[in-house]
Amino acid sequence: MNIESILRQMTLEDKIALCSGKDFWETKAFEKYGIPSIFMCDGPLGLRKQESRSDMLEINRSLPATCFPAEVTTGGSWNPDLLEEIGTAFGEEAKAQGVNLVLGPGANLKRNPLCGRNFEYFSEDPYLAGKLAAGFIRGIEAQGVGSSLKHFAANSQELSRFTSDSILDGRTLRELYLTAFEIAVKEGGPSTVMCAYPKLNGIHCSDSKELLTDILRSEWGFEGMVVTDWGAMNDRIQGFRAGCDLNMPGGSAYMEKEVLEAVKAGALPEEDVDDSARRILRLVFRAAEALKEGSCCDDKGHQMQVKEVAETQKMPGACDKEGRRMQAKEAAETRKASEACDYGAHHALARRAAAEGAVLLKNDSNILPLREDAQIAVIGAMAKNIRYQGAGSSHINPTKLSQPLDFLPGTSYAPGCSDRGDTTDALLSEAAATAKNAEIAVVFAGLPDRYESEGFDREDMRMPEGHCCMIETVASANPNTVVILLCGCAVECPWADKVKAILYMGLPGQAGGEAIAELLYGRVNPSGKLAETWPYRYEDVPSAEIYGRTADALYEEGIYVGYRYYDKSGVPVRWPFGYGLSYTSFAYSDLQTDGSTVRVTVKNTGERAGAEVVQLYMEAPREKLCCPPQEPGSLNSPQPGPETLHRPLREPESLNSLPPGPETLHRPLRELKGFRKAYLQPGESQTIRFELNDRSFALWNDGWKIPGGIYTVSIGGLSAEIHRDGSPIPAPTWQKGSFYEHCKGKPTQSQWEAMLGRPYVPPVLKKGSFTMDNTVMEMKDYSLVMKIMYKAVEATIAKGFGGKADYENPEFRMLMASSAGSTLRSMQISGGMKGGLLPGMLEIANGHFFRGIWKMIKG
Repeated sequence: MNIESILRQMTLEDKIALCSGKDFWETKAFEKYGIPSIFMCDGPLGLRKQESRSDMLEINRSLPATCFPAEVTTGGSWNPDLLEEIGTAFGEEAKAQGVNLVLGPGANLKRNPLCGRNFEYFSEDPYLAGKLAAGFIRGIEAQGVGSSLKHFAANSQELSRFTSDSILDGRTLRELYLTAFEIAVKEGGPSTVMCAYPKLNGIHCSDSKELLTDILRSEWGFEGMVVTDWGAMNDRIQGFRAGCDLNMPGGSAYMEKEVLEAVKAGALPEEDVDDSARRILRLVFRAAEALKEGSCCDDKGHQMQVKEVAETQKMPGACDKEGRRMQAKEAAETRKASEACDYGAHHALARRAAAEGAVLLKNDSNILPLREDAQIAVIGAMAKNIRYQGAGSSHINPTKLSQPLDFLPGTSYAPGCSDRGDTTDALLSEAAATAKNAEIAVVFAGLPDRYESEGFDREDMRMPEGHCCMIETVASANPNTVVILLCGCAVECPWADKVKAILYMGLPGQAGGEAIAELLYGRVNPSGKLAETWPYRYEDVPSAEIYGRTADALYEEGIYVGYRYYDKSGVPVRWPFGYGLSYTSFAYSDLQTDGSTVRVTVKNTGERAGAEVVQLYMEAPREKLCCPPQEPGSLNSPQPGPETLHRPLREPESLNSLPPGPETLHRPLRELKGFRKAYLQPGESQTIRFELNDRSFALWNDGWKIPGGIYTVSIGGLSAEIHRDGSPIPAPTWQKGSFYEHCKGKPTQSQWEAMLGRPYVPPVLKKGSFTMDNTVMEMKDYSLVMKIMYKAVEATIAKGFGGKADYENPEFRMLMASSAGSTLRSMQISGGMKGGLLPGMLEIANGHFFRGIWKMIKG
């Protein structure tokens, strides 16, 4: 198809119209030009294809699809090849269900444990997150299905995500929050990138030419399409200038008239519109070509057996959690997709991914794996009703669902608590009696789904009090207690020293029950490693005093997120980044460097086959840094003993021990710069090779710069030196004595502003100054019309929840946050509203009643 010929034929009005969607999930088709539409759907955990409604109100009403483990679990695999397999399965199911573009993966960083959407993100480390995201993208794109890398950029909290401004310095942005996206773009090749809701340093991401064109396209070489998050478009004219191509969802014709007038007046070059339309057409025709090749998803020739198809149609996924049956049309689509796609194989892949991403956090006395004939007591409501996925737009209607208790036959059971996480004396007494009569007690605990979701952040790092009481009660009754943790991010574990073993499953997807049984009985050897640090308590988190406490997202901790902070500060953690135990043991030897090549040998010294994640960290030149020397790799050892388990990377030392030399620009003590997963039989050795590049040594200082000196490569407790030429980067005048020099305490606002290079002025909410960038939720306390509108939105959403405004339900909270908590501009776009209704209501909210009525009438 000759895209340039089509563009020459299209009217300006049609080109502008092409750059906004048709409805909630589709682009516009133009038959007169031979332009088809494409269908897109949410997809970080699995396909969420809605066909009965073109909105978010029936978020759990989607066609059945494989619910893979969430990124919190697949991130623990440290295996880009596994993510590529999952991406391939996504692509196969997408083709079977007629989906052209999948909205995922997410590459935002886990800046703070309280982010409600952390389960959708891979890691606190940008290198690891970028590599895993790239693997997923390669898999799905190879099937002819597009991916959408999101949320670009610095979107690391859910609180006020529609209105907040992410304020951070250029170095922090480049080294942390853009790096994962850069790796995913360069190594994955996504069809699209999704721009985020929050502003970035005062500019809406949809309006940012620096972000969408200068960095994404000019620096990184991205050639695909940029799509907004749903309702994230700000100024459509500026969006075209910036390179923001597709405004979603469609239906509102948002600012299309203004764009037309701007082009005719010469204020907006028509070439900018052409560039966006061209990128959309490339995606549309690529998708159409992929569908022509056939919707049969299994290119390896595997087809489901007749019996398996029949079983698929009986699976619990044919109705949602509340038991509501699917519509006849959706059920028919499910049967049709089942015939074309090997959902059985995908379920097996989901099981393998859940097992590979699980992290064994504790295993005293080698209590795991369990003997097949052991008398086991299973405690906890989650054993019968597993927490296997997150809430929000990623919610999947699974093709089937395995409950842990069904795969632990011959065990005794007590609920211990309710599904909400509450407990009673009677439930605790029953749990204790059940545990006492068994050899080993296995407790299922974590976070019920109401604790974490898209749309809101957690209030604290604590587990439900009922879960903690249940664990402690069972551990008192039976010292041989094992805890299975099911949650989307790090939690405080004050009970950890009272139990023998802890297996962290994250959110393991629809096959989680089977994976748990395989791990407990040793049919699979745990090989996952933590992709985020687990602190002892929330107060130890570097952003604890600022995160979620201000209208804007203030990144005061700078580059010191996760292990970058804990290593340098000396603050002890419960479990460090990269940590995870195994049922076997590994030893490292022969670490060698040769120019940019690093080699190390890893050997399985145990009696079981297993996999080890070999992690390469780069330590900055010590003589150039304002920080004490460290113990190389003390927490990178794959099997730290009890004496090192709870220690930081180095012990705090007197600052008088600083080596002499000029002070240079601060940086972390070490950073992850390579990893490989090695699968080894007992006694088997493997030599792992890493190739370093300039970015392995560089930091951002108005460009990527390499300070010269002797760097230390650290792998598994071994270290070797590499010399790199370069010029020292002097410390700025504000650095001495600041938080950033030694990471002591928490940063002050004045220190952060000095690093930022400008003062921060918080926004002020004031009646009379409201704009389309304000939300109903913000204005309802100042305006009667907005209070009435808030109640109307609440009542409308409540219709989907039995007429109840259920703020205990995470889906209800998410929908309220995504409507009443979204800006009026976003409501107009997402609601497909045309005319002057919302601008008129805004005038009334600002105290201009008659002007508002006139706007509503005039439109």
